[in-house]
Amino acid sequence: MKEYLTSNAEYFIEICKKIALTGYNLEPRSIKSKKFGCIFIATEHKAENWQNVRQQVSLMFFYRETELIPDSLLRQQLEEMKKQNYVKCIICTSSGFTRSSIEFAENRPFELVGKDKLEAILSKINL
Repeated sequence: MKEYLTSNAEYFIEICKKIALTGYNLEPRSIKSKKFGCIFIATEHKAENWQNVRQQVSLMFFYRETELIPDSLLRQQLEEMKKQNYVKCIICTSSGFTRSSIEFAENRPFELVGKDKLEAILSKINL
């Protein structure tokens, strides 16, 4: 977790790529570095692409700030997901989520990854 919180922007993006691949089998197609962390637009990683199937696109957020993630952010991203036809939004944070954001994410295409789950994924990757 220390590397996730303290690394420079370049290394942080490399860590996030490993989290996406190891934890969710997603491969980043577009990466945007932000003040809070970074955003990935990702598709499922396939070793052999023998099928001509349209890949489903997911949105991934990586936060390394100490504040809890509010439901307003999830509401905003849900609208963006509808516009861009993203199937899922994964939000990883080193802190946590407000109760209202957890309730909002239920029965919606969000996966909320808090500190404990993020630490479990980080323990599986080689940093």
